Amino acid sequence: MHDKKIAHIIIPGLEAYSQFYALEYSDKLAGLLNRSEKVAIDDDYYGLLSTLFESGSSLPVAGLKQKCEPGGNEYLLCADPVYMQADRSQLLMFDSHDLEISMSEAKQIIESLNTHFIEDGLEFSIINECQWTVCTSDFTRVDTTALYRVINRPLLDAMPTGEHGSQWKAYINEIQMLLYHHDVNLVRQDKGMKTVNGIWFWGGGACPEEKLNQHTHLRQVFTDEQWLLHLAKLDTIAALPNDAFGQYSVKNNNSDSGDILYIDTRLSSEYKRLSSQQFTQWILSAEKNLWSHVKPMLANNVDQINIYPGNGFCYEVTSSTVLSTLLAKIKAYMQPIIGR
Repeated sequence: MHDKKIAHIIIPGLEAYSQFYALEYSDKLAGLLNRSEKVAIDDDYYGLLSTLFESGSSLPVAGLKQKCEPGGNEYLLCADPVYMQADRSQLLMFDSHDLEISMSEAKQIIESLNTHFIEDGLEFSIINECQWTVCTSDFTRVDTTALYRVINRPLLDAMPTGEHGSQWKAYINEIQMLLYHHDVNLVRQDKGMKTVNGIWFWGGGACPEEKLNQHTHLRQVFTDEQWLLHLAKLDTIAALPNDAFGQYSVKNNNSDSGDILYIDTRLSSEYKRLSSQQFTQWILSAEKNLWSHVKPMLANNVDQINIYPGNGFCYEVTSSTVLSTLLAKIKAYMQPIIGR
């Protein structure tokens, strides 16, 4: 266990939303960031989670979303429905949240995929209309790119790699041809809707036979993401929904051991974009239910707060950074007086 008790606050998409709507951070958050030490990190949401949970490898996101039980032999990948569009010399991809796929459409496509790939040993399943998975016992040595990292971006450089990468690239191409004249897409075309013309594979892995890590520093997780709650359960880490954070921050003191992890994914690109009004409401809610509880934690039950707004930086806030900022302000205020 490291010496410091750290509260990690991860909000993927916060920076992107602020830029998209040209809105400033809330007062309390801006105050925290101004009192922090800014550290560059790899802007990889799932990689960050893997590091914090100390899994030692990429998290098996698909298996966690399916809530598979430990010890299973299944290898699962996320197989999310997408729309791929040629744009000049490159291929762009849009995720299912732009497509408004119905459950009936999802079931029809999944049935076609399972029939077509039965001899390949692929079995597709539905988590919800926008999130699908595929189970396989072969071609498991593959490296993939998370869906959020390729949305609205050129994807040819993000195709599967590794020993079996070529096989999964072939599956992607084969699925495109299968879906081109699919009944679901013919109906969607008649309605002027984007088609479901592709599948993106990512987040693969087998379910662990035991706890992902017996020595993780995390002792409390706050999230509304069901697969992350399942991950915490596998690691026997206490987990609560986001709205319990305020009460926890007030009641707990520094005698508790272990780090805290708070994750709010409502701004993630994996979810349908919020309107300007909805984002403003999120800002007001976060100001009241999150940021107002964060700074007092430094004096009460944590040594350091790490804030990750999804911009490639971690903002480390400690009592010393807050004090140094205060002293700098006092010095700037006193300088004209001293100079007289």
